[in-house]
Amino acid sequence: MPIIDVKATGNNIKLMIKTKGFNVSDVQTKCGFNTPQAIFKWMRGDCVSTIAT
Repeated sequence: MPIIDVKATGNNIKLMIKTKGFNVSDVQTKCGFNTPQAIFKWMRGDCVSTIAT
């Protein structure tokens, strides 16, 4: 099973948001969240989202 570096993933999320000209509320809307807390946790590297199939 692969190991995910949550800090590096958070940095990648921040970089993608910045380079694509998005903001946190854009990501929040696309993900269907009511609040931006999860996105901020991802960006800090506190956690990553799970993938439901």
